[in-house]
Amino acid sequence: IAAKRVRGGGLTEVFVSRSILQRVVQTSEAVIVSAEEGSHGLTESFIRSGAHAAICVPLVVGGKVTGVLYLDRLSARRALSQEDVESIGPLAGLIALKLENLQLLQEHVEAEVLKRDLDLAKSIQESLLPQEIAAPPGYAVEGFSESCYQVGGDYFDVFSRGGTR
Repeated sequence: IAAKRVRGGGLTEVFVSRSILQRVVQTSEAVIVSAEEGSHGLTESFIRSGAHAAICVPLVVGGKVTGVLYLDRLSARRALSQEDVESIGPLAGLIALKLENLQLLQEHVEAEVLKRDLDLAKSIQESLLPQEIAAPPGYAVEGFSESCYQVGGDYFDVFSRGGTR
């Protein structure tokens, strides 16, 4: 739940019908529930919420339901209708796209941080490799290390054992 109802200046617990949510997620279609319909078809959580009516609209991105927008009305001023769903639909679409963009931005930032960390690890690993190799007279000694990925586990060094060794 991203936001909760505020009654009299304080937060209250929000009861959301799981069966309504499940139906919206499975069908990708909005659902209108009203206490005027009587107790038939109303879930216990909806009855406990004290709501008079509710609309649950899917948040759809790329044909996949990524969340729901669940709005309820505590008063019986007027019944909720398909017209209400149609007016909320564009808002739900906008919310879905904004949430998707936020998730993509977060993934991008995480990928950038990982890339930076891997670049740092690579430079540290490369700094551990010998920059110059002193070779005994008459010999040439070369060393090369290239990781298959950004960072590898291979390491080498060259030590003189004295004299020509």
